[in-house]
Amino acid sequence: MKKLLLLVLVAAFTAASAYGQGDPTPVPQGTPNPVIENQSTQDAMRRAEDLNRRSTDLQMTEKFPVKVPEKYKEFQQLIEPLYRNSTGEERAFMAPASDDAAAFAELLRKKNTGIFKLISDRGCADNPKVVNASVDCSRYSMPGAGSGYSFRFGDYRMLHISDIVFRQGRLEALGVLNHGIMLNLGDVPIESVSEKTEGVEYVAKLKPTKDFAQAADLATRLQKGIKENGRTYASVLPILLNSTYVLRSIAYDGEALRKVGRFTYNEMELDNRRDVLVVFRVVRLENNEATIVWKELDDSKAPKLKPKE
Repeated sequence: MKKLLLLVLVAAFTAASAYGQGDPTPVPQGTPNPVIENQSTQDAMRRAEDLNRRSTDLQMTEKFPVKVPEKYKEFQQLIEPLYRNSTGEERAFMAPASDDAAAFAELLRKKNTGIFKLISDRGCADNPKVVNASVDCSRYSMPGAGSGYSFRFGDYRMLHISDIVFRQGRLEALGVLNHGIMLNLGDVPIESVSEKTEGVEYVAKLKPTKDFAQAADLATRLQKGIKENGRTYASVLPILLNSTYVLRSIAYDGEALRKVGRFTYNEMELDNRRDVLVVFRVVRLENNEATIVWKELDDSKAPKLKPKE
């Protein structure tokens, strides 16, 4: 895990981004630094003044005390499990039917492709550790309880940092600091879809904004649905069997504070923030379970949102 930075408090712009966050706290006094102590008094004072100025300007919060092993172990125990990959046992439990995988064997031999199963969200992932102690929920022990998937990771994730979530007959792309732009292409073979496919070009060429207000406006429009050339591009669409969808998932690089226990940290530093374009197809839909096969069309560096002033 990379070292956590001092954080800027930024409100997420989608419905999935609401967290209980307190007021910014002052930067705590650190332990004496022998390097600074050996420098001139004037230089040390300049550094201290600069730190205080930046702390005020950026509304920094408490820095994670990485130099204290006991607290770091506590951080690992509380937080790292929330962002882990699924285990071999969990993947085996969630494995799609063998005939579904066989039907797309040629596609799945290629890079940046996959097949996975989603479980319709039943409240099992309300607690990101998973959950709800019911027997039904306890079977889905991976982050997100099997209801959210990240194409950027190629694995299950907590719902608010997933690229897609299966819920109440819908596919939702409402991740925190994320623009999810979907289009149902209809019953077309996934193998034939490219960036030049009719309807995909609009999604592929959409230029991400770095302005927070503009990003918030686009998120609102996407939740309602954007009409363009007779098609509807949206972050929420019905899930339909034998339908092929294109998804542009723009996971912005930025700051979104989260508090777990006594630790406040930038959740975005624990996520793989990328701008990806994927096409996926619902090949099985029954008993509130969906099997999805997918391939990546493009992957680029995440754009960075400018904080609200």
